[in-house]
Amino acid sequence: EREVYEELGIHLTEDCLLWSKVYPSMLFEGKESVFLVGKLAQEQFDKIVFGDEGQGYKLMSIEEFLGSDKVVPQLQDRVRDYMERGYD
Repeated sequence: EREVYEELGIHLTEDCLLWSKVYPSMLFEGKESVFLVGKLAQEQFDKIVFGDEGQGYKLMSIEEFLGSDKVVPQLQDRVRDYMERGYD
């Protein structure tokens, strides 16, 4: 939650969370990271403001995300893992 607030300026609650899974870290060998899938209410989406690290974002369909060559491949794999288990 803290990281999301720092990056996007929005607060998430537990009821936003749909799925989570622990994966090897993409940045630190021997470490783990948690990949979260959630849903945002329109009012949360409207309040997104990037912190110091954010540059911008683009909304796209899941199909576009999975087919894009401009997306981090490991993140595509993680979304595929989620999709294989069904989604809301």
